[in-house]
Amino acid sequence: MQELAILLRTVYFLKHNCHNLAKGLSFIADHEFLGDSYEETLGHYDDVIERLIGLGQTPNLVEVQIAAANKLKNIPIKYESNTECFFIILNANKMVLGLIEKLCKEPSISQGTIQLIGGIADKIEIENYKLSQRIKK
Repeated sequence: MQELAILLRTVYFLKHNCHNLAKGLSFIADHEFLGDSYEETLGHYDDVIERLIGLGQTPNLVEVQIAAANKLKNIPIKYESNTECFFIILNANKMVLGLIEKLCKEPSISQGTIQLIGGIADKIEIENYKLSQRIKK
């Protein structure tokens, strides 16, 4: 679960960066979409951290932030277009979904935690659909 928190924090930073760098004719719509997106991701991250704490697995939040920042080193931070940024977010979301699938198969994960991360996956799948539609423009 801590790896999920790290990955969600990474995606949050990525989306916030894309939000700040949005430009062009679709600036207003893209900037708003990305603002909503990074805020939702921050909520998912917070839910996972709170679940870890509730399960007695208090994470070191500084280490989580550092690990997320280290993951960002492999992701471009400048984009030629908003669409390029959407492709990067789509791929990052797919990584989160893959990790959630893996976690749901672990026998030690409680039903409540499966529901929590399943809800996160549901939101990400909806966002991926919206991203895919935006990319097709």
